[in-house]
Amino acid sequence: MTDGTIATVTVPDASGVPRRHARLSDVCQLRDRLAGQIVLPDLAYDLGLRYHEAYNMLRRLGLEAEQRPGNGEYLLTDVTAEALRVEHERIQALHGRSMKLAAAARALKVALSTAA
Repeated sequence: MTDGTIATVTVPDASGVPRRHARLSDVCQLRDRLAGQIVLPDLAYDLGLRYHEAYNMLRRLGLEAEQRPGNGEYLLTDVTAEALRVEHERIQALHGRSMKLAAAARALKVALSTAA
């Protein structure tokens, strides 16, 4: 509402405090338009990542994303979102196959300094 995405009217309430109002039809129209879009914060949440982790992954992979003019959120295409999902799965699989250095030294029955 503040950035003008939805037309609003400001009317004081019974206490004289200005309240902003929008038409329900305008809100529903915007909701329907945005429903098919994927934004980076939503994808990060779906993947169980913090926003900055998803943002850094986006940059590290060299993927392009358009920013919304009003709030600066990154809009992702289906291809970009899928690339981020695949990369996240790859990293999760890597973590699943990895172990700490101390555990590796114990498994190899060598000193920690030798395993390093």
